[in-house]
Amino acid sequence: DTLEHFAIQAEQILKGVPGAADIVAERIGNGYYVDIVPKKGMLSRYGLSIGDLQDMIEVAIGGQNLGIVLEGRMRFPIRLRFEREYRDNVDELNRLFIPVRTSGAASTAMNASPSMGQSSASTTSSGMSGMSSSQSGQSQGSIQNSSFVSSSLLSPQSADELTYVPLSELAEIKIVTGPPMINSENGQLRAIVYMNVRDRDMGGTMEDAKKAISEKLQLPSGYSYTWSGQYEHKVRAQKTLT
Repeated sequence: DTLEHFAIQAEQILKGVPGAADIVAERIGNGYYVDIVPKKGMLSRYGLSIGDLQDMIEVAIGGQNLGIVLEGRMRFPIRLRFEREYRDNVDELNRLFIPVRTSGAASTAMNASPSMGQSSASTTSSGMSGMSSSQSGQSQGSIQNSSFVSSSLLSPQSADELTYVPLSELAEIKIVTGPPMINSENGQLRAIVYMNVRDRDMGGTMEDAKKAISEKLQLPSGYSYTWSGQYEHKVRAQKTLT
């Protein structure tokens, strides 16, 4: 944003230079991005890592390459991801189900018998139904004090070892704006102001342009400008001849 601001300032300054024409500063049009911010507290509660969540987001929304089909000299990638109707807006993304491993979903309840004066242990287990292809599957039963394992959620699991929670429980999803492309040169961010020379010699026009920029464009610390294009080649040729 700062580069764009000063590039537009330079554009206005150069418009007053005799011989300068077709002056245009680069504009960074706003692009729209889906920003998915993990809720670390909820991930910890469900025994998931950020990597687990990112793996699911990558496969479900971005897609994962599974292989390549060869047909003569042509190559066609095989990609796996959710169908478009499950990922084409924020509401649908919020409803995406994320598998949570329950490691058998077994829990132990301690019940005290007042008449016998001693405790007995009883084990309860909950059955989990798998997700259907339409993403409408719901988990049944309850899970208490479940233990989790840290292996990948993308590895094959039986239906009894998984339950599903919506993505909105584990992450905040929002639409944000940002630059569609970030330009850089020699390891530094840069913005370009384009200028042609018309009805005047290049050397005289550039001398006036350099003077105007040096006097009127006040850059903050860490910012600088250079002159390039045909003028740069002209200066290099003059040095060579000298």
